[in-house]
Amino acid sequence: MKVSTTEIFRCPVEKYFEEYFNPEGRHRRVVGAGGVSFTARDVRREAPEWTMRAELVEKLNAPAAIRKLFGETNRFEEESRWPVGGDRIEVVVRPDRMRDKLSIRMTYRVEGLPDGTSRVTLEMDIQARIFGVGGLVEKMAAKEMPHAFSKDAAFFNAHLVE
Repeated sequence: MKVSTTEIFRCPVEKYFEEYFNPEGRHRRVVGAGGVSFTARDVRREAPEWTMRAELVEKLNAPAAIRKLFGETNRFEEESRWPVGGDRIEVVVRPDRMRDKLSIRMTYRVEGLPDGTSRVTLEMDIQARIFGVGGLVEKMAAKEMPHAFSKDAAFFNAHLVE
């Protein structure tokens, strides 16, 4: 299932990339906006490509059938890549359970606006190949992820703008 959503971040494009790959800032945003645990495991900010590997843990708010498969909490590994000077961050998210059944790929496309802000479009491709509940998992993720992105933008704009 493909999902796309757009938010405005009140900062220039360069600041958005700086903050995305700033482990402390990203931790504050993720925890502050969504109550999700975030731990950066490996961050490399060197040309030609910045990368970050992180772990996210969240309480699963889902129907019982999905909680039975995934447990009460979700633990994800996130790998992010940004070719320095490019306009996109590519992200692969891997769950700790059912890795071969659930695939989440995201692209953050960042565009500078004339007023100094940034339009960030999050495009997600979510595939759940789980007999009987795959469609439910995809619909749930398609609903929750844009909501989390909107909360992230609101938190960023309220707390992290200099």
